[in-house]
Amino acid sequence: MAVFNRKTLKAAEGAWQKRIKERMYTRDEKGRIIVPVTIRDDENFLSSYTKSDIPIINSDISDYLDSLIEFLPPAEILHFQIRSNCINPEEQKIYKEAIKEYFLTQYSKSRRQFKRNLRMGVITSLIGALLILITYLIAPGESGTIIQKATTEAVNIAAWVFFWEALDILLMQNYECRRNRKIYATALMSKIEFIEKEELTKKEN
Repeated sequence: MAVFNRKTLKAAEGAWQKRIKERMYTRDEKGRIIVPVTIRDDENFLSSYTKSDIPIINSDISDYLDSLIEFLPPAEILHFQIRSNCINPEEQKIYKEAIKEYFLTQYSKSRRQFKRNLRMGVITSLIGALLILITYLIAPGESGTIIQKATTEAVNIAAWVFFWEALDILLMQNYECRRNRKIYATALMSKIEFIEKEELTKKEN
């Protein structure tokens, strides 16, 4: 009689999860996750505003790309398949550069935010530690007045507020920054391919 013990069940669950993960994503021949994007009209693909000569994608396009990659595994290299029959070869080069520029900008922004959060977290922690020190220095003891005790308690509460804020910045907010940085770093290394709709139909058939 076959009996499932914890070890065999765990191994089986691992195999099932692997199969489910493989079915969730379509991959190319090099194992990259394919991210399909269909464009029917590229009139507003590029933004009208830019600081330099480097093209920038429109905010609608950037929001859409973010929504596509947000829940993908952050360490996975992607393969963007942009499906359209209204983009000529010259525009493909420009659009590809604009997409890469967006990913680079977001990567740089995530790095800067991480560093700002790190500084802010350290400063907030130091303020909390200073307030704790002040709490011990001004502690009135049993003989203190109600005002002195209330003041000490208020300073102590403020100190812990700063400590919790520091934890939120250093752990939660910086986790998001690290994740975004990884997402955009892998997006920068991803392949961007333009496929005409007719050609795509032939490949699928």
